[in-house]
Amino acid sequence: MKKLLFVLFILLGSQAAKAEEQYFHEFYITVNDSIVAFVQGFSSREEIPEEEMIHWDVLIEPYVKFEINLNTRQSRLVACLWGFDGFKHDGVWEIPDHVDYKGVSYPLTEVYGFSQCQLTKIVIPNTVTVVGDMGASSCPKLESVVLGNSVKTILPYAFRNCPFDFDIPSSVEVIGKCAFCNTGITSLNLGKSVKSIGPEAFADCDSLETVNWDCALDSIPYECFYVCKNLQTVTLGEGLKAIGSSAFEYCISLKKIVIPDGVRAIRASAFSQCESLEDIRLPQSLESIGDYAFGKRHNSNERKCISLKHIDLPEGLDSIGKYAFQWSGLEDLVLPEGLVFLGNDAFAFTNIKTLVVPQSLKEIPERCFYWCKELSEPDLGTVETFGSEAFAECKNLQTVKLSGKDIKLLGHAFAAGSPISLILAEGVESFEVRGFQFGGKLYFPSTIKRCVSKETYDSYFAGGLSDVYCKSFFNLADDFFDTFKNENEITLHVPHDLMQQFYDSSPWNKLKYLVDIETGEPFIPKKCAKPEISFNNRQLSFTCDTEGVVFVTAIASSDAGISYAQTIQLTGVYTVTTYARRNKYDDSEKAYATICLLEGEQEIPGNVQFSETGHAVLIKSHEGMITIQGVSAGDDIQVCDIAGRLLASCRAGGDTVNVFTPLKKGDTAIIRIAGKTVKVILTD
Repeated sequence: MKKLLFVLFILLGSQAAKAEEQYFHEFYITVNDSIVAFVQGFSSREEIPEEEMIHWDVLIEPYVKFEINLNTRQSRLVACLWGFDGFKHDGVWEIPDHVDYKGVSYPLTEVYGFSQCQLTKIVIPNTVTVVGDMGASSCPKLESVVLGNSVKTILPYAFRNCPFDFDIPSSVEVIGKCAFCNTGITSLNLGKSVKSIGPEAFADCDSLETVNWDCALDSIPYECFYVCKNLQTVTLGEGLKAIGSSAFEYCISLKKIVIPDGVRAIRASAFSQCESLEDIRLPQSLESIGDYAFGKRHNSNERKCISLKHIDLPEGLDSIGKYAFQWSGLEDLVLPEGLVFLGNDAFAFTNIKTLVVPQSLKEIPERCFYWCKELSEPDLGTVETFGSEAFAECKNLQTVKLSGKDIKLLGHAFAAGSPISLILAEGVESFEVRGFQFGGKLYFPSTIKRCVSKETYDSYFAGGLSDVYCKSFFNLADDFFDTFKNENEITLHVPHDLMQQFYDSSPWNKLKYLVDIETGEPFIPKKCAKPEISFNNRQLSFTCDTEGVVFVTAIASSDAGISYAQTIQLTGVYTVTTYARRNKYDDSEKAYATICLLEGEQEIPGNVQFSETGHAVLIKSHEGMITIQGVSAGDDIQVCDIAGRLLASCRAGGDTVNVFTPLKKGDTAIIRIAGKTVKVILTD
């Protein structure tokens, strides 16, 4: 059989009607919380005449509604509707602690809604254990609600928006969501009896100044004290394991707080925008700091934890979330040993001047220290991976030393905006670059084995790399220096005994300067001596003062080419060009000579040998002196300029003759040898 709930409605007189004869009684029966009939001594719906049935919807205000449970023999106040003509109650109402029905007393254990009443004060009796949504914010004159000393549960939204202070009794065990949000409560003393507090329980309480938290909870719930703008003193007791998300967010007057030992987590935005917070003590038990915990939310104009200039992070801390301290006032930072995770932008836009990173941390993510303008020489431990823009726009950054074994720099990692010295410490074996974007100096250790560039970007931040230092030789990706776009301006510093090896290897030999790493003296490369060209017995021969060279020779003739004429007049003049080459030497300067056939026909042998019947001479020049080899004794020699003016003449005394002229390199000489005329351009 369905349980029956009887409902008693009592219309109160002008003096709150403590005497029973002042109540006007109307009883209703409810089934499954739905009112079905007016009751005058009947026990079930079937016995109620049709004309006696009245539905709640047609009842005329005002009423005080009590529900009586015949099984539990308890009652509850579920509605107070005020404003009835002839009843004007505008004072203090002490809610009765019981309801009498048919000689039985039903203790009042639950209290719910008030609406539009003119009361100034409501006193909840000591029998009440549950207080629900009072709706008291619609009572314009209400100044106080006194809670009885037996209240255990305050349900969600119970006193929301009530602008006055409260004294929460020590009996309370449960405080629901937003139960006291936006109230005038000034202080809280939450003891061990409190076992549950809902989200936003005390949010937006502008008058709240002091909180003494000693609850039997392991976490301060979400937005518990959100935007309590005048909260100044918070004392947290033992037993806590977590500070919940946004628990103290926007508490702009909070200056100091001690997080007790046992707390393992400070969750997202817990102290975000606490602009006055200057001293927070963290326990050794702390393991994680959540996203935005002390930071400003990204891309917003919200307040910052600008007063927080120093924080001691405990050694048990292993993770710091993204934006955790962004825009805070931190000036120095020592990350604890044991830390293994940092979120992106964790310390961006701070005033950090000194930074110490533990050996346990292997990665600094993107934008982690972005725009830390005061940071100059961070101690980066053995971090190996640096995310995109990890230290970008750190304009005071001067020296960066990297000590991890396998270093990886992602795009713009050290785009500081000014030249820096990037030092790879001894022990670094691999260096992978995905867009340098830093200018200044780069130091390679003797232990380096691998160095590659995955991507290329323009070095527009600092104008490119100026110096590279190497302690040992290693192979480098051929496009490595393309990252900087200024390889022809980079100076390479290497040990003296390795200078030649670097000079001979690509891409090292693309760099403009090579100097001794100790003395700074520039490298002077070995260069083959300029060869000499000789002609004897109708053969060309080449000699060089540098041993072990090979000669690279080309012979060209102005007669070579395609012609469509019926007859061709051959000049019999050939230009010889040669230079000397040797491994690990620079090529020599080129030597030039001109071969002129005076008579007979030319053969085309591979060793540039002429026919027995032919007569050829070799003509060379040097600073106006013309040397002719292959002439015969008694041959008359004449040298004229391009205008035909005679410059010099002589008669050969042997197979070689030297003729001095005023001609210079590039001038044209007309040479007549034994009646044969040759036009030669002086090449030396």
